[in-house]
Amino acid sequence: MEQQAGLDREFFLSRQRDVELSFRVLPYPSPDRPQQEIEIALNGRALERVGLSSGWGEYRVRVPASATVSGHNRLDFRYAWTVVPAAQGGSKDRRGLGVAWDSLTFGDIDPIAATADPERELVILPAGTRADFYLEATPGSRLIVPAMDVRGSAILLITVATDSTGEGPGVTLAELSDAVRDLEFALPDVSGPIRLRLEVPRGTNLSNTGFAAISGAAVVAPRPEASNRPKVRAASTPSNRRPNIILYVIDTLRADHLGTYGYERPISPRIDSLANEGVLFEDTQAQASWTKPSAASILTGLLPWRHGAVGERDRLSAEAPSLARILQDNGYRTGAVSANGYVSKAFGFDQGFGQFIQAPSSANRSGAVHTSALAWLDSLHGDEPFFLYVHTIDPHTPYAPPEDLRLRFAARVKDPDMGSIQRMKARLKGAEAATPAVIADLLALYDAEIADNDRELGRFLDSLKQRGWYEDTLLIVSSDHGEEFYEHGAWTHRLSLYSEVLEVPLIIRFPGGWKAGTRVGATAQHVDFMPTILDYLDLPAPNELDGQSLLRFIDHGPGATVRRAVFSHLSIAHGSVFSAVFEDRKLITAQLAGRSRPPELYRRRSDPREQEDLASKYPVTAGYLTSLIRAELAKGGPAPAAEPAQLDEETRRNLEALGYIN
Repeated sequence: MEQQAGLDREFFLSRQRDVELSFRVLPYPSPDRPQQEIEIALNGRALERVGLSSGWGEYRVRVPASATVSGHNRLDFRYAWTVVPAAQGGSKDRRGLGVAWDSLTFGDIDPIAATADPERELVILPAGTRADFYLEATPGSRLIVPAMDVRGSAILLITVATDSTGEGPGVTLAELSDAVRDLEFALPDVSGPIRLRLEVPRGTNLSNTGFAAISGAAVVAPRPEASNRPKVRAASTPSNRRPNIILYVIDTLRADHLGTYGYERPISPRIDSLANEGVLFEDTQAQASWTKPSAASILTGLLPWRHGAVGERDRLSAEAPSLARILQDNGYRTGAVSANGYVSKAFGFDQGFGQFIQAPSSANRSGAVHTSALAWLDSLHGDEPFFLYVHTIDPHTPYAPPEDLRLRFAARVKDPDMGSIQRMKARLKGAEAATPAVIADLLALYDAEIADNDRELGRFLDSLKQRGWYEDTLLIVSSDHGEEFYEHGAWTHRLSLYSEVLEVPLIIRFPGGWKAGTRVGATAQHVDFMPTILDYLDLPAPNELDGQSLLRFIDHGPGATVRRAVFSHLSIAHGSVFSAVFEDRKLITAQLAGRSRPPELYRRRSDPREQEDLASKYPVTAGYLTSLIRAELAKGGPAPAAEPAQLDEETRRNLEALGYIN
């Protein structure tokens, strides 16, 4: 290759590692020249030659870790040939041109080129880099730096920003250029997210190789008051044994369509009555916006990316914790009845259940599901307690309620095919306009479906009372996810993580009516169900669970909040979507094809429908919630390997009836 002009760049690595280079270029058009090539060299070592096609093209090159160094690396691109336009006539441009550059990006490099050594509590910032730390500050918080050293001509800037200071550098706490010890700075006297930035600017001297080393830095805050909640023990029963447990999940049920959550239409009288007998959680977040990952989180206590059952064909791993298995090992008889094919033996959900009944697609309405559940209960002998998981599916598409409830709650709907699977699929493809009349018709049918499940749930509870099981049973009623009715331009679910698909009901009725009528403001989530049940039974929970027992939240009473973030996840074709809810704030962000999509930020109380994106207005809050998602993703090891499920014919028919597969 001729020694021709090219491009050189310098980048910093905290340690040797593989690096993926991606670049988009256009070779200079010259008919009398051969195919243009680029030779790539790193730190003087030739790595690879890349032949360029005509027109704009995107190219990727993998740089091995052995070619990199810890510190500054020099990257050189050299062209096989260049052309001087002036020599060809018609131009005064005397530059040697070979390639037009559009972009050069680095993969597998931390966005911030700083070194962190957790064991030594050491952060090293070379010139031209910065490290941003997002945290929740409280009045009286302080930054303490036991030791810091600045070398060369570098200057360390320590700044702090809040949402009120915007996206700029914020307020400068210190500007340091020497070795110092025992520094202490007061942080803004606020309650809320702040961004703490450590930065060593490059300055005007681009060859500057100075750096700053910060050791043992920490933010300290006043210690919150300790909670002294007394231990809640399982209520005693006439036989002096542990209580029965029924975990009842209504598929596709939004919390805001129940009277006890403020809905005006009288479609849920039995659920509303149950809320008066138990504890209602006003804010419960689903772990995903479709059934399989949500149900897996309910029954394993793990977030979706930790149990791994997030794809259409993923089978729940036997390595994941199992609520049914733990209860079975502690003397419980375990059974399940499911009307959703994604919660089935084929997908690994039968683990720990002595009997797992899959409702056939021809008889999957809640009344038939309850008949199977009661038959299983009637078959039990002996005095051992039982654990029953029930999964009904009435509110799910197709929206086809019984005629009496259709006439009562959806009489406005004249088209008998309005809620069919075929019509919903057509709407998802944009074949039918989302007019206010269409939305109103579908909501009416959805309400009638909820009314049917509510009526049948009431009959099921009456049957439990008649058999003498009701009073001794810990009863949990919830949903796996909600449903979209074009609030954000989509139908059904499994397409987003907005409130309409994540906010689900949660009612817990304790034996003996403990805390009956209590409403809890603290945010709950699916992964809390398992530790709550085990805590109530005074059974140890596996250490790896992601949730917390909700028993301690109940004592905080209505309107109270417990300060913690909860997370949801959606696996899509080219990446993942994540959400984080922390008190009044919610962030939705996505990783698509290795790149982050700009986050969306919402204030939940003032904007419950999530219509006003505030990410640009409150960048520090957006950064803080993004950092919480990253920290949660970094916890623990990889998810258990998910094996592809083998579908039996009945499961296939079930999924076809729900519109999941063709």
